[in-house]
Amino acid sequence: AHNFPLDLAAVQAPAING
Repeated sequence: AHNFPLDLAAVQAPAING
């Protein structure tokens, strides 16, 4: 997204944490 660092972090965090 526009603020991709935070966007991806927010999207990937749950995926990584399970």
